[in-house]
Amino acid sequence: MLRQIALFCVAVAVTFAARATHLMGGEMTYTFVGMNAAGLAEYEVRLAIYRDCSSANVNGTDFDLSASLGVYLDGDWVATLSSPLDPSLIQNIVPEDPNACAELPDDLCIERGEYVFNVALEPVAGSYTVTYQRCCRSPALVNLVIPEDQGFTLRTEIPGTALINSPNSSPVFEELPQAFVCNNLPFELNNAATDPDGDSLAYHVCTIYLGGMPLAPIPVPPLGPPFTEVTWEAGYNAGAPVASASGIAIDEQTGLLTGTPLGLGKYAMGVCVEEWRDGILINSILRDFTLDVVNCALSAPFFAELTPCNGLEVAFDQTSNPAATYAWDFGFDGPGNTSAEAEPVVTFPEPGIYEVNLAYTNGDCSGETSFEVQAVEPWSVEVEAGEAICMDGGWWVPLSAPANLPETSSYTWQFGSDAVPSGAVDQTPEGVWLPPGGMSTLNLVSTSFGCVESDAVSLDLDPLPVADFEVITPPCRGLSVEFVNLEPESGPFEWWFGDGTSATATSPVHTYADYGPYTISVVAAGGTACADTAWQSFSVYPLDPFEPAFDVRPITSCDSLSRVQVTYLGLPSDGLGWDFPGVGLDSGQVVVLAFDEPGIQTGTVSLYHAGCDLTFEVPLEVEAPEPLNEVVYEVPNVFSPNNDGRNERFAIVYRSPQGDEVLGLTNSSFLFHHLSVYNRWGNLMWKTDAALDGWRGDGASEGTYYVVLESQHACATAPFGYHGEVTLVR
Repeated sequence: MLRQIALFCVAVAVTFAARATHLMGGEMTYTFVGMNAAGLAEYEVRLAIYRDCSSANVNGTDFDLSASLGVYLDGDWVATLSSPLDPSLIQNIVPEDPNACAELPDDLCIERGEYVFNVALEPVAGSYTVTYQRCCRSPALVNLVIPEDQGFTLRTEIPGTALINSPNSSPVFEELPQAFVCNNLPFELNNAATDPDGDSLAYHVCTIYLGGMPLAPIPVPPLGPPFTEVTWEAGYNAGAPVASASGIAIDEQTGLLTGTPLGLGKYAMGVCVEEWRDGILINSILRDFTLDVVNCALSAPFFAELTPCNGLEVAFDQTSNPAATYAWDFGFDGPGNTSAEAEPVVTFPEPGIYEVNLAYTNGDCSGETSFEVQAVEPWSVEVEAGEAICMDGGWWVPLSAPANLPETSSYTWQFGSDAVPSGAVDQTPEGVWLPPGGMSTLNLVSTSFGCVESDAVSLDLDPLPVADFEVITPPCRGLSVEFVNLEPESGPFEWWFGDGTSATATSPVHTYADYGPYTISVVAAGGTACADTAWQSFSVYPLDPFEPAFDVRPITSCDSLSRVQVTYLGLPSDGLGWDFPGVGLDSGQVVVLAFDEPGIQTGTVSLYHAGCDLTFEVPLEVEAPEPLNEVVYEVPNVFSPNNDGRNERFAIVYRSPQGDEVLGLTNSSFLFHHLSVYNRWGNLMWKTDAALDGWRGDGASEGTYYVVLESQHACATAPFGYHGEVTLVR
């Protein structure tokens, strides 16, 4: 037992690299030699291994230099046998055509290697099982799950005295295995065997087993029964190792394996030969092999490839495999639709695609073949494109519809994904829009019954003129401004500076007459359909862009504060900040400042100009008026509207209690105000509800008029009333 473990460990250590995926299977048989002087039965065991020696064996992997067998009695290990490869027994299996009307490909090769063992066994009631195991199978197998990880087991039985009275020899296959069959063609493979003892034989497509693992591809000793079946891909099993529609079957009495494979590929399978004596099953041998379904060349008449789309007359030129009889059907009705000639010439009645069939016989072989014929008169197409015209930022190219196309033809335009339209089917647009500055290709493809004619025109389209510029003079540097053209190759140019003047230089310098905002434009390639225009708004400012000026006005109020309204009147600024001690910060072009005391007040105004990136601080003094607590009404008693600029209207004058005229009043400064003027007959001449309004005597003659006033200023505690006279003097 220790020897077995040691041998197994050595095998694991040194044979990992020997994992072989070139193996195609094998078989094992034995022959009883005789009884020796010790009363032991001597047997010669022959192990045959098959390997792929074609170009598919890319590593050129050869047979193992030695092989090991395990002998088990009723499942218990008895002995381990070892034998070297006998080079004289290596033979090449010549693949035979499995069908009389087909020829296998040339690059097929299988070799058979043989190992011969001798063993002496004690006659016992039980049966001996002899096993061989190896990993791994070809990864090209289509009917096993991960076949390169699955090995195989070969086994046979040496029956004991409980089953037979004399030592047994196993059956032996009569012929070497033929592993290659033709796709879509029936085959017959002979797996017949001969039994030297004259026992009855029965044949089955049977189970194949795992043996060896990727990490231990050559187990020493091989494991004994029970064995594990391989893992099949879905749709396959031991009884149907090839697709079930292939009809793979074996004659139980003759061992003839037949079927019609319906798919290319390599398929692992097993053929078992059962050995019966006196109605008792005493042994079974297993041929585990790979069935390789390949494409075969039919032994049918072979004709040169037809030139399509070459007219309605077609000649069939045979190049090999002449047949005895020919029966052509050219796929149309009417005269000339059949022929019995080997190389017929046929004229098809009209353009079209015809399915031509040929039935032939040649000795025992007969079959049919077919040809698809495109019988179409040749034609030509041509792309006709007009001169490109610039349009909408690209080039518009006019097109002409293709001429002289067959009535059965359809055609397709392809202009590219950036074109508008990108293509068209069975119609020709008036033109196509193409992007500027590069190559564009116009493709025209015409088809008729599968025949294709095409033409293409490549257009190298120039870039379109582009107008683009920058103003490089800062905006607060005076009246002289410099412009830089960013597309100097797109000329000629026409500049408009927004002040009514223009220039044609590439990058001009212009001096403005006045400061202010301007809209500048430049036209590239002016006067052409490809002209492009760019605009920019730009403001021309002096070095000092503010020139500050202010309007200061007192504001009357009814409290103790002195209020002043200050308005900035200088050049526009992007921000104003007012800062007066005791008042706080404020902003805006117009502010109202409230002071606790009247008199001169000092502060600053900060001006900000974004265009010049300037901040300018201006000192400012304002005089705050005395607070107003009541208003004294002064009603004139005479006025002279004679256009001399003095005393032109009758209007109320408002004064402070100190006698100073009150400025900054508005109509809303009064709670109410009603002023009426009547003539001496009591007719109303004029009236108003606005405190600051006045009468100019329109339509009135010189004389005395009567005034009625009712008013209350917002600061007053009681209304003011007045009745009196006013004299109008011209």
